Amino acid sequence: MNKKERLFQKRSECSYNIAGNKTTDNKLRRFEDKYRTIADFTCDWEIWISLDGNFQYVSPSCERITGYTADQFMEQPGLLRNIIIPEDQTIWDTHRHEAAQGTKLRGIQFRIKRRDGKITWIESACMPVIDKDNKIQGFRASNWEITKRKKVENYLRFALAEIAKYKEKLEVESAYLSEEITLACNYENIIDCSNALQYVIFKINQIATAAEYYSTKLLHVSEVFFVTHSDVMGPMGEELVHVQSKDAAETFKQEHHAKDIFTFEQVISDIISGY
Repeated sequence: MNKKERLFQKRSECSYNIAGNKTTDNKLRRFEDKYRTIADFTCDWEIWISLDGNFQYVSPSCERITGYTADQFMEQPGLLRNIIIPEDQTIWDTHRHEAAQGTKLRGIQFRIKRRDGKITWIESACMPVIDKDNKIQGFRASNWEITKRKKVENYLRFALAEIAKYKEKLEVESAYLSEEITLACNYENIIDCSNALQYVIFKINQIATAAEYYSTKLLHVSEVFFVTHSDVMGPMGEELVHVQSKDAAETFKQEHHAKDIFTFEQVISDIISGY
């Protein structure tokens, strides 16, 4: 092979290598574009922080959640901790320390002060970034706003506390009404302890402690009228409906096609006469 042929061969080899490199570069660029698209267009605020505290990646969605741009976080490594309200910074510091030591998924909740001054709840879940030598190189975290959820949780917590408070109050009032009925009717002196009469006492107490139909309040038995055979049904069939006044009882009777209206004394007499 002469000098000219060798030169031509080398030129061909160089052209082949250049073409191959371009193909590889194009493939790498397509892969990079693909994964960048997946990361940049996620709804959550995605971050990758190295062990020295610098950001390796921040998704653009951070601006929607915090008001700060990805570039601001990249240029100011301490910005994330700075926007966490002082009361929650210890939570973040402990989380960072534990995440750097372990290999499992961890999650926390904390509050941040957005750029516009609003306080926002954030939930964060992170995993350590492990290299091929099984060494931790930082951690990846997904963050999302949970302010609405926290408001609902606080409302439910308040509602449960109110329910517990009123439950206790109703139990106290129920016990008081039961004692009043026992004393007023002098049960202990006029009946023995047979099963049938004990059931009568139970039914009377049940009537006395039931809530008024319209207001759902517990009322003294002397204030209540009892409407029977209406279209209001309960677990055992027709309900003995408790209504506060005679006028209200008449209204209920017409609206619900009831048959009779009784006072408490009449209901007691009817129950006792049945046993």
